[in-house]
Amino acid sequence: MFTCCHPAPARESQMALTLRLLCGVDTAAIASVLLAGEAGVAARITRAKRKIASARIPFRIPDDDELPARLDTVLTVVHLLYTAGHVGSGPP
Repeated sequence: MFTCCHPAPARESQMALTLRLLCGVDTAAIASVLLAGEAGVAARITRAKRKIASARIPFRIPDDDELPARLDTVLTVVHLLYTAGHVGSGPP
């Protein structure tokens, strides 16, 4: 998660990207927990991917001194993941 939460993309994009790519949460569920529109979340994910590719950000484990700057976003993603799992995709 610390790798996906690179500070280059906007924080909301980091969260959406991590939930989608690392956690496998679908875009509709991400939109629900972020209280955002599905199209907007899809655009955030796409922008984050482009930002990472264009800036040639390596996919690597961050150095120890980089972890504190990413911790809040990582903890928020964990909370959102729990919330997405708890809420589910609809009524039983």
